[in-house]
Amino acid sequence: MKENPVPALGQPPARTGCTDGLATCGVDPCLPGRVQLRCDRGVAQQHTDRLPLLPGKGFRPGQQPLVALEQLARRPERGVRQGRPDDLREQRHLGGHAILDAAGADLDYEIFRVGAAEYEENGALIPEEGFASFEKTHVLLKSPITTPLGTGFRSLNVTLRKKYDLYANMRPAKSNAAVKTPFEHVDIVMFRENTEDLYAGVEEKIDENTAHSIKIITRKCSERIIRAAFGYAQKNGRKKVTCVHKANIMKISDGLFRDIFYEVSKEYPQVQAEDKIVDNVAMQLVMQPQKFDVIVTENLYGDILSDLTSGLIGGLGLLPSSNMGEDFAMFEAVHGSAPDIAGKGIANPTAFLWSACMMLEHLGKQEISAKIRRAVDEVLKDGTILTPD
Repeated sequence: MKENPVPALGQPPARTGCTDGLATCGVDPCLPGRVQLRCDRGVAQQHTDRLPLLPGKGFRPGQQPLVALEQLARRPERGVRQGRPDDLREQRHLGGHAILDAAGADLDYEIFRVGAAEYEENGALIPEEGFASFEKTHVLLKSPITTPLGTGFRSLNVTLRKKYDLYANMRPAKSNAAVKTPFEHVDIVMFRENTEDLYAGVEEKIDENTAHSIKIITRKCSERIIRAAFGYAQKNGRKKVTCVHKANIMKISDGLFRDIFYEVSKEYPQVQAEDKIVDNVAMQLVMQPQKFDVIVTENLYGDILSDLTSGLIGGLGLLPSSNMGEDFAMFEAVHGSAPDIAGKGIANPTAFLWSACMMLEHLGKQEISAKIRRAVDEVLKDGTILTPD
């Protein structure tokens, strides 16, 4: 029997504050190349949520969110537990761990090393214990991980998405008044199919001058990502879902995706459905991004267009994401690792923290998430302590 299953997309999250003795796990996102995973079974009256974290090389939270939490710590009415600012400064090396704790997330922690360093020493990007923990907890918060260079190495992100069928990649891009860009009032949620299309990795080298890559689109995968997008729109009061494709050229594969989109749209008559060709969408996004609400698309298009939407709001350092399946959920910043600046205290932690907020909301901890979001917003608005980007 599965433990603490993740609810289906569009459904309310499972209850938290467990008292049934289920395992508990937690996070520490500032130890490069390490994972925290601890599972303590049979603990009565345990009031923590189960959570593993896969932090990777290159992520090192800076001062930004901790300063905000220091400000909140001086205001007990805001809900963050009281404590001297120096207490938080002393915990600066704990990064996201300290932030989640200070906000009252009430999570436990264990650490495993993952990524390039783990491969170099033990021949695997993630130890088997890490997979086992995720399979018990069903929820994972992961920071960027460096994949070893060379042929034959599959991205750990791709591995996790395929292994646990994390088919729905949601990437919300929303303007922040404190981050000035040429675009205002952007509020776009991208739903990207995560398991097939050209990213399925079905390739063949015909000869030294010719290589083939096969695009795979199936009804099963198309239906569930499209239904996830419409379900999200309906649940969150969104008005429109736009299907992005290239069916004018790839009439069979993208044509199938588009046809299924309109079939599923009939189940959600209160949500407007439209379709657009991907190159037109790329142009429209940088001319009138406010015209878009929820976008649903295939794997490759979603990867490219979500980077574009991050540019509208200030860059990849501000774009969080979730990777959802029927039984498992993974939350991560969209940007990659940056080993060249690891340990320097200059990496932008915002996307990671907002991914953590998405995780907290998934776990039913909306108030804790709101505290962290307010903290980040205050620091961005204040503008005193910011990362170089």
